[in-house]
Amino acid sequence: MVGRRKTSARTRARWPRLTTERLGPLPLVNEFLDRLDLDARSSRFVPRSERVRLPHAVALGALLRSCLSSAGPSTGKRKCALVGQDRAENTAQC
Repeated sequence: MVGRRKTSARTRARWPRLTTERLGPLPLVNEFLDRLDLDARSSRFVPRSERVRLPHAVALGALLRSCLSSAGPSTGKRKCALVGQDRAENTAQC
């Protein structure tokens, strides 16, 4: 190989060991939404209901994160989030 010098085992032992991990886009999306303070704003403006276990604002945040971090088309998620559709029809499209 042209231009490459051989390194001794002693020199390689002093170098820090590097590891590579694939994280995906979610940490970047979370950082962006945290800077916008989206969770606090949505919990303040989205109506609450005592009948549900998961607050609507949390569910909308999860849907938004899913849409922003997916690489494919978002038509399936959009159909699930449409307002005014019949619940059975909405569930069947998801």
